[in-house]
Amino acid sequence: MSLFQLLTGIFIWYIGINAIAVFSFILQEEMTIGTLEQIYLTRTPLVKMLLGRAVGTFVFDMIGGMILTGITFGFVSLFITFDLSGVFRIQISWSAFAVVILLTMLGIYGFAFLLAGLSLVFKRIGAFTIILNYIISILHRNYIITTYFAADH
Repeated sequence: MSLFQLLTGIFIWYIGINAIAVFSFILQEEMTIGTLEQIYLTRTPLVKMLLGRAVGTFVFDMIGGMILTGITFGFVSLFITFDLSGVFRIQISWSAFAVVILLTMLGIYGFAFLLAGLSLVFKRIGAFTIILNYIISILHRNYIITTYFAADH
C-alpha cells in the first residue's frame, strides 16, 4: 500500500464519517426546533435543499479532509523514511481518480440520505449513526494498521 493510497483513504474516511453524521442530525434538529414543516411548505423542493446542503457540507468537509490528510502526511513522515520526490511523481490518471472519488462520494452521500430518511421515520436514529461511525472508524483503523504498518513491510 502506498502513501498516496493511505492519504486518499483517510480523506474519503473523513468525508464519509461527517456525511453520515451530519444529515440525520440536520433533520433531527429541524424536527426538534419545529422548522421542518416550514421547509416542506416552501416553494423549493426538499430534495433541492438537501442537495444544496450536501454540496456545502462536501466543500467544507473537503477542506477539513485536506487539512487532516496534510497532518497525517506530516505525522507519518516522522516515523517512516521515504523518498519525497517519489510521492510527487505519482503516475496516476487524475481523471480516473476524480471519477473514483466522485462515485465514492455519491455512494456515501446516498447512504447518508438513506439514514436521514430513516431519521424522519424513526425520530431517534442519532445513536445508530454514532455507533455506525465508530464501526467504520474501527474497521478503517484496522485496515490501515494491517496493510500499511504491518511488520513484513
